[in-house]
Amino acid sequence: MTEINSLSKEQVLHLAKLSRLSLTPEEVGRFSGELTKVVEYITKLNQLPTVAVKNLVASPVLYSRLDKVEQVFIKDDLLKQAPQVKNDLIEVPAVFDRNEDI
Repeated sequence: MTEINSLSKEQVLHLAKLSRLSLTPEEVGRFSGELTKVVEYITKLNQLPTVAVKNLVASPVLYSRLDKVEQVFIKDDLLKQAPQVKNDLIEVPAVFDRNEDI
């Protein structure tokens, strides 16, 4: 098995940023070791011969139906229930910061 170098502090912090996690210095050190073990295990699994392994997942049965146009809601009723409305649209909190560099 190929030995994987331990994930660096910078790599762990980058993964934490992508996951929107704030880690203490102790957690960075601990996760470096734990994530390295995960990567090593995945590398080991990728080396297994899987050509003769049968597919264990059954193919899904696809059902089809005719598309029917139905009015599901009335816009005004929906907007009345929304906590914040702006320009006839439901306003929600921002998920991403425009200035954030990922």
